[in-house]
Amino acid sequence: MEEIVRREFEQLRGNIGKRVRITVVDNEGEHTSIHVLNDVDDYLAIVLDGVECGSEIQSVVSTDYWPFVGAEEGIKQVETMAGEVLYRNGHLRYEKPVYDVFSNPNDREYVDDMRRRKFGPGHDLRRLS
Repeated sequence: MEEIVRREFEQLRGNIGKRVRITVVDNEGEHTSIHVLNDVDDYLAIVLDGVECGSEIQSVVSTDYWPFVGAEEGIKQVETMAGEVLYRNGHLRYEKPVYDVFSNPNDREYVDDMRRRKFGPGHDLRRLS
């Protein structure tokens, strides 16, 4: 599992500065958009610039920091514009808008479980604190 995840992070880093298609999951379902991949923070998030409007990437005031597995949403898939899958996580299940990972032990365990299913044992939120 860890080798697959490391390879996915390497694939993502190899596409920094390029347009990518991102599918994010939250409690309302899946949402797909196109952005420029700006940076990769292993096990935490990716940093995206701009959003596609028509045939162009429009700049935005701030960059977006999208978590691989967060309290409100997670990244299901990142792919190149040619359709090559760079990262995939099929273990995301968001049943409510926000999980209070800081003060609700059940919410924290729910998000930790999604993180461990993708990244393996030892990759829960405590490691990130």
